[in-house]
Amino acid sequence: MTQKSIGLVVRKRIARTNRYEYFLSPSGKALAPVLTVMGKWGMRWSNEGMTDKQNTAAGLVRDLAGALDVAELPSCDTSICLRLTDVKGSPERYIHVRDGKVQSCDTDLGFEVDVFITSTLDVMTRIWYGEIDMAAAMSDERMKVDAAPMYKRHIKRWLKISSFTTDNPRIAAS
Repeated sequence: MTQKSIGLVVRKRIARTNRYEYFLSPSGKALAPVLTVMGKWGMRWSNEGMTDKQNTAAGLVRDLAGALDVAELPSCDTSICLRLTDVKGSPERYIHVRDGKVQSCDTDLGFEVDVFITSTLDVMTRIWYGEIDMAAAMSDERMKVDAAPMYKRHIKRWLKISSFTTDNPRIAAS
């Protein structure tokens, strides 16, 4: 009997490098509703101490970039600089939006920065996981945002928190 492989992930080599990009296959994308429900369950019942562990700046910026709502940005081409003051070495990370595509990176690609967000890795991680309200963090300056009013006014529309935290009574109560 022959078995047919229904791979969940497709790996593609990046041209002229030894690096790869990974994409979900159609069967992988079909698992999204199941994984979302499992993620929400995990955030509700087993996230105790999750943000107490060391998180990486690259991982956090990748997650923020992946959740960015491009349609809510005031400009289709936007560059965001996150200054994570407690990260040693290179505290700045970037999210660039060009032609509707979002890219996170560790280096400045030379684009004019539209939004500067200054905070700590810990505070931004806790915002991402819904432990700290973004508006409250901005109000008490744990998260400082330097941007034109059109970006700053609707930041919660375009800079999203983890989708696993939505509709979570434990987070809504905090």
